[in-house]
Amino acid sequence: MRVKINQDRLDGYARQDFQKALIESFDTPVSAQQILAYQLDKDINKIFSLVPGINMNMVWFEVIKEAERLYWSGNLLPAARKVSPENPMLLEFARRFRHGPEIAAQQAMEPLFV
Repeated sequence: MRVKINQDRLDGYARQDFQKALIESFDTPVSAQQILAYQLDKDINKIFSLVPGINMNMVWFEVIKEAERLYWSGNLLPAARKVSPENPMLLEFARRFRHGPEIAAQQAMEPLFV
């Protein structure tokens, strides 16, 4: 099933799947801050101030919401894959999203590895 994208916006199911993949890959506040700061030049202190306690589910929910609001959500997946390229949930999401030439190349070669 292909993810429905509209100007870097994900549908509700895709947002939920992406959030789960991000939580699996970046499950601490420090790892979330690092990927956003180093890969995307984003400061998420504002988002952390919106989330009571350290709840990574809410942190990533707010990050995705903010990314869509400011039209940089399309950059979040490539950044996450760059830092965590072997994560199976991110890889599956990227396949569904049809993101990046490396995914297309992998899909083209998959029958060779059956």
